[in-house]
Amino acid sequence: MYEPDFERLAGLIADCSRLAPGETVTILVQPAGFPLAEALIVECYKRGATPLAVVRLEEAEVAALCTAPVEYLSQRHANLVALVGQTDVIIPLYCQYQNPALQAQVPPVKMAAYMQSRVPFQEVLYDGNRRLVITDFPTAAQADFYGVSFPEYWEAFWRAMEIDYEALRRRVADLTAFVQGREEVHLLSAKGTDVRLRIGGRRVFGDDGLVGLPGETDRDILLNLPSGEVCLAPQEDGAEGVAVFDFAFVGGRRVADLEVRFEGGRATLVAAAEGLERVEEYFASGTGDPYVIAELGIGVNSSLTKPFGSILMDEKIAGTVHLALGDNRTMGGATESSIHQDFIILAPRVTCDGELLLADGELKI
Repeated sequence: MYEPDFERLAGLIADCSRLAPGETVTILVQPAGFPLAEALIVECYKRGATPLAVVRLEEAEVAALCTAPVEYLSQRHANLVALVGQTDVIIPLYCQYQNPALQAQVPPVKMAAYMQSRVPFQEVLYDGNRRLVITDFPTAAQADFYGVSFPEYWEAFWRAMEIDYEALRRRVADLTAFVQGREEVHLLSAKGTDVRLRIGGRRVFGDDGLVGLPGETDRDILLNLPSGEVCLAPQEDGAEGVAVFDFAFVGGRRVADLEVRFEGGRATLVAAAEGLERVEEYFASGTGDPYVIAELGIGVNSSLTKPFGSILMDEKIAGTVHLALGDNRTMGGATESSIHQDFIILAPRVTCDGELLLADGELKI
């Protein structure tokens, strides 16, 4: 099995986070990720930053969500809000449960209350005054949940982080320049996707492995690792047509061939080969307006060539497109929601103002 160098990866995360002496760092970690967290704590101190680790115990969290009264679950997380408000850099070493299947145990009404309780936390997290660098730590339970080989899943994740970042930044810069200033994107796919997105006036973001500092205009203060996408928030009323998403995992369940109809930017869930009921439950539990078009993203990480199920990896696959519904405030949009849910389209055909960008999953610029 592939053996990642956690000390070197901690240095990579610190570089991508642009850590500076005197900064405070909050590391959010689950027990599986302790080896990387420990290396990152040491790396922070080496660079003059002060780290604090906060541990997530997901089995206890799920047990609480299943058994505690709803009125208690909706209480504001004032302690976490205060901590994040005093932090320069937030580094979650997870973007999902160690065992994603656990989420399916939570009743939708309980999850809705819990998500509502986290709104003040999200408002501070995304207020533009701190950097957010999100990564993950692959587990055997995740691979089992997605129905893939754990050794392959494990290696693919770390290889996707250990890419040539200079080459990635060139690809991202070229694609960003191509999309920026366009008025319309047209998506087609063999499964029936035919949707047009108005993007005029919207800023294009490049997730190229380097987070933006507060106040910078050419980078986002949110970064994913693995990196490798170009994304933007389409105009909230600017999606028309039908999208058929190859797959996603929503609320702890697999969703296949989900058909969504867009009218005036709003999505209607039409049908799915698998998982439609779970998608309906999940979106019904969201706060704000989770049915509005939120994001268009294009993957450019050439290390990733096949989907596994983890959105953090799958949305970066070179030549794929993903659309998201729900909150888009981190990309300059106006929709507020507790949900931001991505859906993948494999091998699409994409044009910008009639010029070919993607064909059969290959970049044409």
